Amino acid sequence: MLRLFRLHLLVGSILCGVVSPAAATNFILILSDDQGWGTMSFEYDPEVPDSKSDFYQTPNVEKLARLGMRFTNAYSAHPNCSSSRASIQTGRSPAALRFTETADRSLEKHKKCQNEPLAGVYCEKIKDLKKRIKKLETLFIGNRLVPPAHIADLPLNDITIPELLKRHNQSYRAAHFGKWHLSGGGPSQHGYDASDGDTKNGPGSSEKNLPHNPKKMFEITKRSIKWIEAQVFDEKPFFLQLSHYAVHALSQSRPSTEKKFKNLSTGRRHRNAAFGSMLFDMDTTIAMLLDTVKKLDIANSTYIFFTSDNGTYRIGDSGNTNGPLRGFKSELWEGGLRVPFIAVGPGIKPNSINSSPVIGWDFLPTIGDLAGTSDLPESIEGVSLRPTLLSKNKQVVRPRGELIFHYPHYLHPARSGELRKRQLDVVPRSAILSDRWKLHYWWEDDRVALFDMKSAPLEVDDVSADNPEITRKLFARLMAYLDRVDAQKPLPNLDYDPLTDPRVNPLIRN
Repeated sequence: MLRLFRLHLLVGSILCGVVSPAAATNFILILSDDQGWGTMSFEYDPEVPDSKSDFYQTPNVEKLARLGMRFTNAYSAHPNCSSSRASIQTGRSPAALRFTETADRSLEKHKKCQNEPLAGVYCEKIKDLKKRIKKLETLFIGNRLVPPAHIADLPLNDITIPELLKRHNQSYRAAHFGKWHLSGGGPSQHGYDASDGDTKNGPGSSEKNLPHNPKKMFEITKRSIKWIEAQVFDEKPFFLQLSHYAVHALSQSRPSTEKKFKNLSTGRRHRNAAFGSMLFDMDTTIAMLLDTVKKLDIANSTYIFFTSDNGTYRIGDSGNTNGPLRGFKSELWEGGLRVPFIAVGPGIKPNSINSSPVIGWDFLPTIGDLAGTSDLPESIEGVSLRPTLLSKNKQVVRPRGELIFHYPHYLHPARSGELRKRQLDVVPRSAILSDRWKLHYWWEDDRVALFDMKSAPLEVDDVSADNPEITRKLFARLMAYLDRVDAQKPLPNLDYDPLTDPRVNPLIRN
């Protein structure tokens, strides 16, 4: 009966020459937190056996892959969450946005809050402000460079996905449930009609979530389902972003799932039962959404996307959680940037695979194009994946043919231990990926490294000395891009003293 009613609406709208809300396209974007490239229980890339975990279980991500197209060379826009999420919302790179570090790591904003205690909700949520400022200030002590003052709020003047959809069709409704971590007044200031507010990592790590709502994953999924049902009942097209707190540390899972994974035989590479339990529980929520789409009979008008904001952190496995890739979250190595990216919906060939490089800032133009609008601001850097999604083997075409990554900051190091040593190795860096080549540039010592991603994708063999012309051209293109978008860059620390540099002085490195 519901299908017949929609058919009458569609025919009537065509005869009248207008597009009815019922005929418009729906979008669901599922964003996992810190889920790397090698965490799936199937060969995400059939050409790379270790892209399949030998311990973790993700049957519903696998189901998504069977239903649609997966991109084996998908990248997050940044190796940390806030910057990557800002890029998804706006279709622009973190470098162009100047959103190159996590929102709550802005020293300038914390100082402003101290001077203006009534500056807003963001300030009110900061506990022990003076202590936090002191911690942020110590980040600059001993470093060779002074990192730029990144923005810490999603800009109000940049159009977002829901704002683009509503400009095209005022009937659209939008919701964001789960982790926001972009400040800027929260989702309600950026086109969302319903949300959980200006959330960060905290709600997902609360002990109050246990035992039956780990990482709030079931709560935010049920709220998403209820909201979807309301939009379908009201005949409103919608955009939903479900941003999970999982699988970010600290691990949380249901007792029954934890028991299951503790009793499983561990793999050769993967063995972390706590992480595996959390990942499995989050995967379960995907089935809940798929069942809802089927029950409401909206699969033929709904696109579902699944991806992550960046690679996984180190969790103690004998093998990298990010598959065979080098590096982890916060690093510009492939392990910090490569993520799952799956699209399901009308016209997308089931169980299809595409090797084109795609990135987080492609979401906005893609969703806009699928909704029927290509009227984008000139500042948008992403490209629409619609021609690729609706074809069999068409590769993604980019006007500039490159992807740029820019992280001009130092990572906040732990106080002690092996983790501190590894985090101290994260220094200001940029990278460019073009065709088969990826070039890294370290700002501290003006050093480059070139890797052939086709013949040696693990980024171990630096071939810059053997390819000086390619190295020179890629470096020039990287710098030209950063200049063109007026990206912020680190500056020399005029008070630099090697004795206070933990990366140089072994007495304070540990």
